[in-house]
Amino acid sequence: MSADDVVSKEDAARAWAVFEDGLRAQVFCWNVIQMAINGEWGGLRTVDKVIDFVENMLDYFATNRNPDPFFLEKGLRQFLEAALSCIVDDNLLLLGEDSIRMMEECAAGNFHSAHVFIDMAIKKKFIPVGYLSCDTRENVPENESSKSADSGAAEGQSDNRREATEENVCPEDGSSGDTTPAPTDDDGWSVVTKKRRR
Repeated sequence: MSADDVVSKEDAARAWAVFEDGLRAQVFCWNVIQMAINGEWGGLRTVDKVIDFVENMLDYFATNRNPDPFFLEKGLRQFLEAALSCIVDDNLLLLGEDSIRMMEECAAGNFHSAHVFIDMAIKKKFIPVGYLSCDTRENVPENESSKSADSGAAEGQSDNRREATEENVCPEDGSSGDTTPAPTDDDGWSVVTKKRRR
């Protein structure tokens, strides 16, 4: 076994890990999934049902070298109808094709699309804490999230955040995401460009 074989196996393992997190984040970023979670369309266990579905998708990708977008579309449609009591008119085939494209990009060493979904899912809190292997957020109830981690450590409590290692850092630059709040206007809306004077 040569050194190149070891490197390529390590690269393949890293690419698969990034793809796993990317697919998990992608599914949780879909608008219909977020509406289902917020509206509890699947009952109290809606998030668990979505997680089970994502893991089934990952199993499908792991066992099929040439995934079929039509099969993914059919599976997604069945999941939405059976588990979430939701009928979607949108073309779900595009979602399957996007998942396949992300898998191919990750296999080629291009993690950009996966990182876009991972960053969005973490920043917008679309995904359960700790579900992504690169998620370094603390598992704290929302009413306690205003307390800083430093105050807990100062009181003698252990800091249970996972350390950012090479394996669980999401963005390519090594940061865990931008924590700077977006600028807002007087009404509280995010500002994208300056206001035009009329």
